[in-house]
Amino acid sequence: MQANSNESEALQLFHENALNKLEFDIIKSVVLNNCVSELGRNETLSNTFCIDKKQIIQKLLEVKEFQDILSQDQSFPTDHYHDLEELLKMI
Repeated sequence: MQANSNESEALQLFHENALNKLEFDIIKSVVLNNCVSELGRNETLSNTFCIDKKQIIQKLLEVKEFQDILSQDQSFPTDHYHDLEELLKMI
């Protein structure tokens, strides 16, 4: 079912209000400042606010997995990531 014009405008207004209240721009800035590579910075800049339940659940599972790794004192490599974007474009 497609939303009518008024519903679309209301959803857009809600979206902008939610972004402001949640300080999404501040959170994104903090994450951006903690990136250790250009690849991470580009990924952070491309992230957008999401309201899709399945996508949110998937991202939360990824966060939980990373928290588990960190809480078990398992080493997680945080250096020597190479941006392969240009090489992949050649394929």
